[in-house]
Parts: sequence; C-alpha cells; structure tokens
Amino acid sequence: VFCEFVCFFLRPKHTKEHFNMDRDRSTQKVDREKTCPFLLRVFYKVKEERALEDYQKLLGTVDQQEDELQIYTWMDITLRELAALIKESLPTDLKNSYSRMEINFIFQNSKGEMNKRAAGAINFGKRKPDDKATLKDRKYVIGDFIDVSLWGDRS
Repeated sequence: VFCEFVCFFLRPKHTKEHFNMDRDRSTQKVDREKTCPFLLRVFYKVKEERALEDYQKLLGTVDQQEDELQIYTWMDITLRELAALIKESLPTDLKNSYSRMEINFIFQNSKGEMNKRAAGAINFGKRKPDDKATLKDRKYVIGDFIDVSLWGDRS
C-alpha cells in the first residue's frame, strides 16, 4: 500500500516543459527487448463518454473496475495497434458492435483537477492519419488514464 501511495504522488505532472520535449526523441522506436512495458488503464463506454468526476474517484485505486481494461505496452504503440488490443480485450458482446473508437487521455493537472485531451479517433472502416500516431507522438504521460468511447453500429 505504501508503494502505491508513493507511486501515485511521484507520478509526473503535466507541465509546459513536458509538452515541449525534443521532437527527435518522439520518432525513435522503443527497444522492446530492453525496455519494460508499462500499464495502461483503459476505461470504455459505449455511445457516451465517461465523466471526469468518475476519474477523480479512481485516483490512487488499484482495484480493476468493471469497465476497465489493463494493457501492458510501450510508448511506440500506434493508436491503430492500441485500438486493436482494446477491441481484442473487450467482452464478446461488444467486440464487433461499433465502427469508431475515440481515444482520450485523462490526467490530473497541477491544480489537482482532472482534464481530458483528445488523442485521436480510429475508424474501423477506413484508415486515417491518427492510425499511425503513437502514444509518444500524442505526448502520453505514463500514469494517465485512457478514456475510450465506442461509437456507431456495425450490423
């Protein structure tokens, strides 16, 4: 419990300096043999977005929620690859029931308030520029929540 407490408070804050990182580093591939993957806490909703207040309640928790997926990955995963992992991990009744996935980063700002930043949208019917963007390209900070909204009927 102490480790979870310390890890929560040592989590990096979103600052201007973080978002002005060297662009050359963002295009480098991660050596997956030498780099340990990290945990993504992904929360999904069908045809709606989860309220920011819900995420405030999740801060510091470690218990997996009913609508949560836990995925281990690296910073060079593309949004298309992430969407495929999420789709693969969803309950069976949801796997093919939507055509678009909107991905957002949820994070706590320096004032302690929860904020949302759009990462991209994946359309399973056709490819778009968002497909090739990586978590690193979208300036994901390890420890942020991933909010996923599933939209559109696929029948």
